[in-house]
Amino acid sequence: MSRSLLTILLALACLATVTGVAAAAPVTGTVSVDNGTAEGDQVTVTPLNGNFERAGQPVTTAVENGSYRAADVTDAPLYAVELDHNGLRHYAVVQEPTADFELSAGLSARLARPDGTPVANATVTVTSPNGPSVAQLQTGPDGALALDQLQPNRTYRLNARLDGAPYRYVLRTGENATDARLTVRPPTADEAVLTATGGNPASHIVQPIQNGSTTRVVETIRLQNAGNQPFRGPIHVGLPDSATVQSVSIEGQRLQYRRTADGLAVNASLSSGSTIRTSVQYTLADGTVSKSVRHETDSLAVVLQGLDPAAVNHSSNLRLRNASGMPVPMLTSADALAPGDGISVTLPGAGGTDQSSGSMPQFPAGPLVAGLLAVVVVGIAAYRTV
Repeated sequence: MSRSLLTILLALACLATVTGVAAAAPVTGTVSVDNGTAEGDQVTVTPLNGNFERAGQPVTTAVENGSYRAADVTDAPLYAVELDHNGLRHYAVVQEPTADFELSAGLSARLARPDGTPVANATVTVTSPNGPSVAQLQTGPDGALALDQLQPNRTYRLNARLDGAPYRYVLRTGENATDARLTVRPPTADEAVLTATGGNPASHIVQPIQNGSTTRVVETIRLQNAGNQPFRGPIHVGLPDSATVQSVSIEGQRLQYRRTADGLAVNASLSSGSTIRTSVQYTLADGTVSKSVRHETDSLAVVLQGLDPAAVNHSSNLRLRNASGMPVPMLTSADALAPGDGISVTLPGAGGTDQSSGSMPQFPAGPLVAGLLAVVVVGIAAYRTV
């Protein structure tokens, strides 16, 4: 081999390493259908990276003789496989380049109000555990709905919006998905059904950021509807007296709000058992975050990014948490907080004197907030054909 050819090959190898070029590989699997056939069904394979983001172009193929083979799929840690069968969409997220589908189960249910009155002509969306829609259908005059050729021992969510309120039900084929009665209870506006729970590292996170004489704060609260009926009404968030609100959002969507005597209120709706993430951004006239919580809260954290924890004064119901492995120090609530319980944190330099050192992050601190507000880290092992 000539020196020039060897040089070119080495350069191409280095380029492939630097740019992450991955070899193409086939993704294969089988499809079986009770009392039917999958012949000609479309299968779409999308490569994903470890963050479940697309890592290459989707490849589409068809089922032939009970199996499929999607060629030239970018090699990736994960593969999202979608099967389209008779208007229903089935999904799998797998590590190995193979996913088998068995369509042998069904579900049947009836929507009715507490007094037994059927809910007719209601639009119901059936989704997989991973979120994508499997099908959309309407209830009959008797409130009934049914689907067949679903996957056995799989959890399906049924979502509907009735009279402006969201409803969600969970059925699992082979367990409670036959002749299920789905009760449509009237919505409530009682905030007592909402609890701040299930967050990581906390369900209610307060992140103050000092930049010169300006103190900016991002508050994020993960609220769950723990009641057996939908919630529809205003959600209240307590704020310091000197707070000037910049924006309010729910699940990333900015919404209108109104100021109240001790904070703000924003309209929201949650189905029974569901969660939402409310985020409030505001500035303070001083460096003190003193406020009450408005919902039962299992854990609250105050992030001390770029601050000297020893120079931060705080209320006795908060304690410093600076264990090894934590990205930044933070204050956390010693116990659960009840509605009306207050917290207080006075930052160094409160009153307008800038005692911070080094360059401070700009508001909002996106990468840190995104990392700290991850509510559920789903293990790859939890992803199976759904």
